[in-house]
Amino acid sequence: QDTSKIKAVVSTQSTGTVICTVKDVPSGFRSPNVGYNVPEGTKITTFCNTNFSLEHQVSNKALCKETQPSCHKKCVVEKLDDKAKMSDSSVKAGSTFSYKEKLSYTCDKDALNLNCAVEGEAFDVSCPTSHAAAIAGAVVAVVVIIATIVVVRVIYLRNRP
Repeated sequence: QDTSKIKAVVSTQSTGTVICTVKDVPSGFRSPNVGYNVPEGTKITTFCNTNFSLEHQVSNKALCKETQPSCHKKCVVEKLDDKAKMSDSSVKAGSTFSYKEKLSYTCDKDALNLNCAVEGEAFDVSCPTSHAAAIAGAVVAVVVIIATIVVVRVIYLRNRP
């Protein structure tokens, strides 16, 4: 069942008053509580359990005749590379963020994003390795090895009887 479209059950009394019955929300609860009958102008408030949240920037209040917000499993930053600089400095390894929320970070001068597009997704935030730096490091290592071999050979030839 698509819980993002849950609405309160709406009925009309013989007096013409529209009444809504508050519906259940998986991984959360509502106020007024599930099963209560409320007049149509009533705002229903949705709260989510631990490790769940509403979709990013969605209000937890909706009139009883409107679609009620649903709870989604939060995404988590499992690992955070020391080189990655989060735009929000409060984000650390273990931080969670809302479904459909986007977090920005930089690696050197590159701007990158984490996007919680899949409920409960875990992210290892790391900066991409620069291939140019890796190649330059390998070239330097080869030059040092060749120079060492040449120096050792020259010393050997000089000291030969």
